[in-house]
Amino acid sequence: MFRNIYKFLINNFRVVTKFQLWRFRNAYPVKVINDNFLAGNPTVHFLHRYLTTNTGDRACGYYQYFLPEFENYKCVVHDINNVKFHLINSEDIVIIGGGGLLNATAEWNYSIDKAAKIAGKAVIWSAGFNSKVGKKMRITIDWTKFDLISVRDFSYEDFRYVPCATCVMPSLQKVYDVKRKIGIVAHKDVLHHLPEGMTDYEMITNSVSLEDFVAFIGSSEIVLTNSYHAAYWSSLLKKKCVLFAPRSEKYDFYKYPPTLFSGNLLADINSASIYPNALNEAKQLTLDYVKDIKRLLETEANKS
Repeated sequence: MFRNIYKFLINNFRVVTKFQLWRFRNAYPVKVINDNFLAGNPTVHFLHRYLTTNTGDRACGYYQYFLPEFENYKCVVHDINNVKFHLINSEDIVIIGGGGLLNATAEWNYSIDKAAKIAGKAVIWSAGFNSKVGKKMRITIDWTKFDLISVRDFSYEDFRYVPCATCVMPSLQKVYDVKRKIGIVAHKDVLHHLPEGMTDYEMITNSVSLEDFVAFIGSSEIVLTNSYHAAYWSSLLKKKCVLFAPRSEKYDFYKYPPTLFSGNLLADINSASIYPNALNEAKQLTLDYVKDIKRLLETEANKS
């Protein structure tokens, strides 16, 4: 009961939100990923979940795939659970994303909003909306503070759609030999959501290594999952996918959606779609957005 009351206070009272962030101030250190930067250039701060056992969230540090684009800038990575605001200066650039960071928790909304207000320029890079059903966010994000915004959610209000940039991962460009008819990728936090009758299939969770995660999808003919990234990567790898037990709005805005489990697995598999153009389209949209980010960085660097 106390836990529920405390969550209510965090979500509804900014002073309690700030106290919660203060409590964990030492649990999430930053990391510097580029020491060979040009003196005088602004620092680029990346905010996402990097200290987590959720493999999909860790993969959403998009800098991992585009380091050459940031080679002239000092790059600092903050875990969204505790952003080190004192390291962000008014001439710096913050890049939020990816992962389901938007409207997920009061703490994350507070940190995203505050970081954008401190920095000289702010970008949302293919982050996703992630509000639970029936949950109203009292602490909101001021979108006017951002210079570039893209979200991974297709047709979400008027936001620019750019899918999760993990589409460029080398492991998604491979062709895999099929080893099983049906494979399950279960979210590690809600294993009890696995529907009755699915326990006989080979299964992994979304806490395995990234290489094993993608290879398991690639070597399955059909994927059953309640993991956002398992469904997304299944579409990129041209796999039929059935989604069970969705828990938030993040599952409602795939451009290339999985089939929602109806209780009749065979019928769901038969109706599931394969999307042959999903990977190439996602990569092109991502590369176009990276060009926009690079132009913003260069504009700021020229002011220094």
